[in-house]
Amino acid sequence: MTGLPTRDDINYTASEQAGPFMAAILAFFDVFLQMIGVQVAAELTIAAGSVTPTRGSHTIDTELDAAADDLTHLDQANLPDGSRLTIRVQDAARVVTVKDAAVGVGEILMVDSADFVLDALDKWLLIERRGAAWVEIARSYGVDLAGARGNLGLPKQNLAAAVAPGVNDDVTPGYAVGSKWVDTTADKVYFCADATDGAAVWINVTDAASGGVPAGSIMPYAGATEPSGWVFADGTTGINSAVDTTFADLFAAIGTTYGGTGAADFDLPDLRGRIPLGLDNLGGISANRMTAAAADSLAGTGGTETHVLTTAEMPSHSHGSFLSSSGSTLQLGPGTNNYGQTATTTVGSDTAHANDQPWIAISYIIKK
Repeated sequence: MTGLPTRDDINYTASEQAGPFMAAILAFFDVFLQMIGVQVAAELTIAAGSVTPTRGSHTIDTELDAAADDLTHLDQANLPDGSRLTIRVQDAARVVTVKDAAVGVGEILMVDSADFVLDALDKWLLIERRGAAWVEIARSYGVDLAGARGNLGLPKQNLAAAVAPGVNDDVTPGYAVGSKWVDTTADKVYFCADATDGAAVWINVTDAASGGVPAGSIMPYAGATEPSGWVFADGTTGINSAVDTTFADLFAAIGTTYGGTGAADFDLPDLRGRIPLGLDNLGGISANRMTAAAADSLAGTGGTETHVLTTAEMPSHSHGSFLSSSGSTLQLGPGTNNYGQTATTTVGSDTAHANDQPWIAISYIIKK
């Protein structure tokens, strides 16, 4: 990147007073240049527990590349009162412990009165010079999420679980009211409502987020791809909810009503080319709007696309004919006697006729 001024372009010269305003500008500029990759953080190596910062952001390394070292003092020669300094470890394999101390010259006062360990590249400490000492302003965690939550008073989270939480996911392992749990296998999210030891209560909020739709619900769907948490009601057979636990709630709702032998082998309703019908005996009392026995049972089916009329389905009617002889016309009808047989013209056929209502083809989906 070109066109940006360097730190030296805006830095004060040796003859100028190192005031807090200019120091603040330089500190901000150091961090900004590092964020955009223009400037590499200046490294400081601990010597007898101390370093001498020269700008607003530094990485800290241990003395003689030791595996661990303590940072007890920061020399104030180059940074005036009010200056802010961001520090992090130079090498994650070498741990730097920032020691908490009283407000002596160059010492560092931590907000929790405890030492702060810099053991990861994305762990930062922001401090400010106040008089003779340095005072913590803020700290930034990356990999140490548990420690960060503890310092901020946030409950433990489990954002990549393979199973649902249970009663023993409680206060003992660190969960609390408000803890979040994500079951990545079943695509469900839970929040802890009670973290009592051995009796934790977790609320499944996935269904609530989608309107509280219970497993087994069927609805029309205009899309061609199954939405998350739903499958097509296409009669799929042999579903094993013990292997694919995302189907566990659906099996609990419908069982083997639509086919199969159990939780390891059950079938989905088949709505291909069908429309659903409300049970005629819904609630236990038949309405007799549909009198076929199948209409009183879940998974019962009926109806056809076409139908050939039978004699019994024809309306009651009679056939007559006329006979003409010697200029006279006689009508022959049922019960006419003393006349010979005559024939009438046959029309129509035994071809099936359409028996469906106007329709549009869409998908049906069922909630897992």
